[in-house]
Amino acid sequence: MRVGFAGLGRMGRPVCANLVWAGYVVTAADVRTELDSMVAGWGGTPDEVAAEAEALITMLPRSRELHDVMIIPAAREEPPSPA
Repeated sequence: MRVGFAGLGRMGRPVCANLVWAGYVVTAADVRTELDSMVAGWGGTPDEVAAEAEALITMLPRSRELHDVMIIPAAREEPPSPA
């Protein structure tokens, strides 16, 4: 399973490491790019990570960061056309 992970801070890094140790293919995004050594891929932006993932995990410190990662990119997408 391909797992996307946003937020490799104090809590996210150990969780991500456990996923890698358990055999999951993890692609990550974080504002600190030096934290990418343990993951299979560095997605660049959370949008790119989510596009490649079957599951997405966020481990972000505040609601503002979650908003920036999840809500703002979704607002840029075009709404589906009526069928």
